[in-house]
Amino acid sequence: MRLPFDSDKRAALAAKGRAALLLVLILLFFACQTKTVTTQPPVVSMPGESPDVVFARAENEFKAQNYPAAFQSYNAYLLKIPTGEKSRLALYQMAKIKTVLFEYKEALIYWTRLLNEYAGHPDTTLVRYEVIENYYRTAHYEAASAAGQEWVRYYPDHALRAEVCFLIGKSFRALGDEAKAFQWWLKSSELIAKGRGDITRQKEVDEGIQGLIQGANLDLLQSLEKAGAGSKYAPLIYHRLANAYLQANKIEEARTAAMDLIRSTTDQNWILSGRQILEMTAEKPAIERNRIGCLLPLSGPFAVYGQEVLNGIQLALQEQKNNPELPAIELVIRDSGSESDLSVLELEDMVRKEKVMAVIGPLASKYSVAAARKAQELGVPIITLTQKEGITHEGDMVFQNSMTPSKEIKALLDKAVHEMSITRFGILYPDNAYGRSLMNLFWDRAEEMGAKITAIESYQPNETDFAVEIRKMTGLYYPRPESVKQLMKTMKHKLPKSVKKNDGKKKPGQSSKEEEEPFIDFEAVFIPDNYRQAALIAPQFPFHNIFGIHLFGTSLWQSEELIEMAGEYMQGAVFPSSFFISSESGPVREFAKRFQENFETKPGLLAATGYDTIRFIQNMMKETPIQTRRDFQKALLTYDGYYGLTGRIAFDPQREATRAPLLLTIKGKYFNVIP
Repeated sequence: MRLPFDSDKRAALAAKGRAALLLVLILLFFACQTKTVTTQPPVVSMPGESPDVVFARAENEFKAQNYPAAFQSYNAYLLKIPTGEKSRLALYQMAKIKTVLFEYKEALIYWTRLLNEYAGHPDTTLVRYEVIENYYRTAHYEAASAAGQEWVRYYPDHALRAEVCFLIGKSFRALGDEAKAFQWWLKSSELIAKGRGDITRQKEVDEGIQGLIQGANLDLLQSLEKAGAGSKYAPLIYHRLANAYLQANKIEEARTAAMDLIRSTTDQNWILSGRQILEMTAEKPAIERNRIGCLLPLSGPFAVYGQEVLNGIQLALQEQKNNPELPAIELVIRDSGSESDLSVLELEDMVRKEKVMAVIGPLASKYSVAAARKAQELGVPIITLTQKEGITHEGDMVFQNSMTPSKEIKALLDKAVHEMSITRFGILYPDNAYGRSLMNLFWDRAEEMGAKITAIESYQPNETDFAVEIRKMTGLYYPRPESVKQLMKTMKHKLPKSVKKNDGKKKPGQSSKEEEEPFIDFEAVFIPDNYRQAALIAPQFPFHNIFGIHLFGTSLWQSEELIEMAGEYMQGAVFPSSFFISSESGPVREFAKRFQENFETKPGLLAATGYDTIRFIQNMMKETPIQTRRDFQKALLTYDGYYGLTGRIAFDPQREATRAPLLLTIKGKYFNVIP
């Protein structure tokens, strides 16, 4: 039986029903989202307080930015008066408060409720804009883009149109649809340029569009070319498109894009860039698929190192005659000399005139950055052999096949801390770029692992007497207060025998006069220097009554002369290496034998690296279809089928070699691999 409600009551009830249904739908919309539980204070309304008083209090609290209290009062008013203009305003202010407090999910509920309960109000345009913005803020990008496009259809001439277009573009970018993001951002930019949008938004729009173009692949650039024709972004699109075609070895398409670039602008810089690309396309377009460039120091102070790498490469190419399944590599050799400018010129010559598929080198850190930048600019893959940290940051064409100092340090400290349980270290380092860099890497890594650096001193690179530095590390350099001397005597019997004074017996070269004992607050010392300096430093520790400490070094220690010069004092010392000629591995022994026969000297790490690099390339090209430099670059990122003299060769997503270093120790008169 239906009760006789009057029309006003029925309308009010219907409105409440719609609001309740809307709230249920919104809550269901967020049901699968992570819940943020907020505790709202109880709604306070004094008994007998009129709705107007409650509303006035809410307004005053809102103006005073006392938002939680204002929200309570507005809510109290709505409970008293659920409909009407003031009720609409109360609901509007509640939505604004949630937005200001960054509670976007709850804000969306109130904005949507406002939109549905007061659909015909003049502020509906702004409310719908807030709904779109809060969809975006709550990561509901599909809803934001759909609601935004509907808004644009309803209000084609509104002043907020540029802002809404910008929001739609951001939503499509978040969804991974860069083409649609570009189209909407372009509309926003054009509206702002016509004075129909907020001029302060232009910079953000430009940055979004330019970043999208710079990161676009060839397929996306082709789409952007059509959408952006005639716009102020067209020159950038054509420039990127022309270079992308060049990298893909699509010469005619590159030439067309370069011509479009020149026609699209009056900016002389863009015109010059277009002409340079045309000059590049005018050269013989073919790339010699099996031609590899080799850029090494073959003259100057680093020539001996460059020649060792080249010897390893040439030995590998000699052996390809016995393995016809491997592609025949044609090597183009250039001398990087001792100047970065020469490295860049030789690299450019190999790429443009010799048409090499890829380049191996350079070797020296000093010249590698300039060469890497030029290779990236020319779109040619380059496999650098430098140890320089971060060289691959120059671009996606830059690869690094060498052991970086950070990887050496990690291997050392993993062994020291995790396996040898060493937690206190001293550092004695040369005051040069290499020493300072390794010192900082070691210190940072040690602290990350929970170890401590308890003593640290530097010395001049040409130093031969390290007494002052060692005495400073052990508290012997500065006069000790009497209280410290007494404490030392008390602690002496508590120290492990391995770090006590050597039974009070006189050591060779030690004064017979009673001396203060060193205070040794470290279990190991890290010395990031070459083997000659390490050989000079090691004997000076026992000379100063410092025994039982472990010595750690870098790959620069790998020389038989270290054992000849100071083997007695280096027993148990640990350092990293990428290649060990005395390995029991059959391939390593065979390589060492053939290298000795061909070049009358023993091979080192550089020779093994050169050998492995060219062999890796041969095997990769054998198993992977490669026609362009971009194909070569992609293959470098994915191929991991070659196990060489220095381990398995592969590159990680940062394009650095993935292999971990060996750890060597000195036992007797020999180096030994630490298992």
